[in-house]
Amino acid sequence: MRSQSREASLGVRHHNRYDAFCLADDLMEPFRPIVDKAVVELCAARGADALLDKEAKAALIQALYGRFTVEGESRTLFDIVAHAASSLAAVFMGQRKGLVLPEV
Repeated sequence: MRSQSREASLGVRHHNRYDAFCLADDLMEPFRPIVDKAVVELCAARGADALLDKEAKAALIQALYGRFTVEGESRTLFDIVAHAASSLAAVFMGQRKGLVLPEV
């Protein structure tokens, strides 16, 4: 049986030798304001001490199904994440200077 490596995985800002997903953590960071906004709206509607019940979870997930503008086009968040990952690869290969990110 092989032991699991304890070396840090590839990451831009996140570095943790026990986290195999540092690069994924880095890539999701620009999208955090979308979820933060949904949490603020949920707290405003239900109170900051509201339970994280089925309805609250559904409201937070619904925020991910919205459409956002990126490079002048309306796209789903899932499409934008795929483009952001591709653009990150292009940055690493010297083909782009920046990531494709939504206008939040």
